[in-house]
This record gives sequence, C-alpha cells and structure tokens, in this order.
Amino acid sequence: MPLHQSTTKEAEIHNLTKKAFKSSKVFFTVGGLLLLSYGNFFIFQGIQIKPPPIWLLEMRRISVTMLFFNSCVNPIIYCLKNRLFQRQFMLMLYRLTRIRYFKPPNNNESA
Repeated sequence: MPLHQSTTKEAEIHNLTKKAFKSSKVFFTVGGLLLLSYGNFFIFQGIQIKPPPIWLLEMRRISVTMLFFNSCVNPIIYCLKNRLFQRQFMLMLYRLTRIRYFKPPNNNESA
C-alpha cells in the first residue's frame, strides 16, 4: 500500500473520531441534564410523608419546573454545539452592532 493512501485513511479515521467525540459530548450534555431533571422529579415524587411538609411540596414543584426547563434547553444546547450556527449567530451579532452603534450620521439631522 502506498504511503499516500495510508495517510489519507488515517486522516479520514481522525476526522471520524473527532466527529464522534463531538457528538458524544452533545449526547452526554443532553443526557446529563435529562438525568438531573428526571432524577430530582422521581426522588421527590417518591418521598411519601403524610401530611407532606411545605419543603417537599416546593421541591416537587421545582422538580416539575426542571422537567419543562430541560425540554426548553435541549434545542439551545444543540444550536450552541453546532459550529455553523455559532458562525452565523456571531455574524448576525456583528451586523446588528455595526448597524446600531457605527451608523454614520445623517446630514439632514445635523442642521
């Protein structure tokens, strides 16, 4: 096998490994937040005290809120981990700030 083919295959394997690592980081981030939110929910729903104290009722309410928050955060995580989204978002911010703060003065307003 020629040397050029082996380095090309090694480069392809390296690129696939980098992509798999990035995907696994996103997966573990989303999975960790899912376990955190559902773990709290099941723990506080599983505590059975009669009558339930106020702190338990509040923790149950917070855990339900965390479940909804988890669903809202997942799309944000996916967007923030996407390099193309990051570039386009920074370009949008640059354009917005350039237009707002560096707009040349209008000659009609100076009089």
